[in-house]
Amino acid sequence: MPNQPNTKLVDSKTIAALFDMTPRRVQQLTKEGVITAVKEGNANRYDLLPTIQRYIRYLTAKANGREPSRSEERRVGKECRSRWSPYH
Repeated sequence: MPNQPNTKLVDSKTIAALFDMTPRRVQQLTKEGVITAVKEGNANRYDLLPTIQRYIRYLTAKANGREPSRSEERRVGKECRSRWSPYH
């Protein structure tokens, strides 16, 4: 993501403050591919507008049930394993 004239790059602390989360959670969202970062030295920088847009899309999809929560994935996995268990 090249630094274009209209681009506003901010650090993870700024994104964390905007989204009311910890900087660690911002890192997790980046690792999961929910938001994208640009490396500047050793730090991640975030293009403000696309980051907000991608996070809103992520929350919308999550609210509409298009992304199962981790607890739901575990529950379904346990049901499947117990259904096919040889000790069933």
